[in-house]
Amino acid sequence: MCIRDSPGVDVEEYSCQGYEKFFFYPSRITPEKRFELAIEAFKKSGLSRRGFRLVIAGSLIKGNRGHFEYYERIREMIKGIGEVRLDVPRSELLDLYSRCYAVLFTPINEDFGIVPLEAMASGKPVIAVDEGGPRETVVHEKTGYLCKNVDEIAVCMALLANDPSLKERMGKEGRERVRRHFSWGAFFSAFDRSLKEASR
Repeated sequence: MCIRDSPGVDVEEYSCQGYEKFFFYPSRITPEKRFELAIEAFKKSGLSRRGFRLVIAGSLIKGNRGHFEYYERIREMIKGIGEVRLDVPRSELLDLYSRCYAVLFTPINEDFGIVPLEAMASGKPVIAVDEGGPRETVVHEKTGYLCKNVDEIAVCMALLANDPSLKERMGKEGRERVRRHFSWGAFFSAFDRSLKEASR
């Protein structure tokens, strides 16, 4: 995959309304999203002792016993340090993006993943696994961090928590990156260029 082949997001739909003390991971509640990595890393970071929380928001496929059991597992894991919210409306999702401190994204080799783009459009740093789609969208140490394991994720959360100016700088760079490369305007411009190249 290359940047010009990626889908776009409506940057103006997203905003930054501050940086409240919670890390946010929005995605479908399925095992391949590896929410347990985010939870384990948050626990290792020790940030709950400083008033930070972890918020997971996503949808659950009804009738899938395996997914329901996974949901029950992560709901138990997050007790005391955060919460899992199911089937949040779009308006609430945008609100959570706008207020969170940073966004986590830890799926197994995700092909692309819209979450990092939505996070950056909201002016928030992204802490993602160094696999798949995030390698295309997240610029390490510029718009967030690409991490190889739980320990690295925990360290990067602490880095952001310890340096308020860092999260704001990364958030601004991320929003500009989305505007330049991943907005619908950028997508259609790249698509038009591809059509012209193909017709030569």
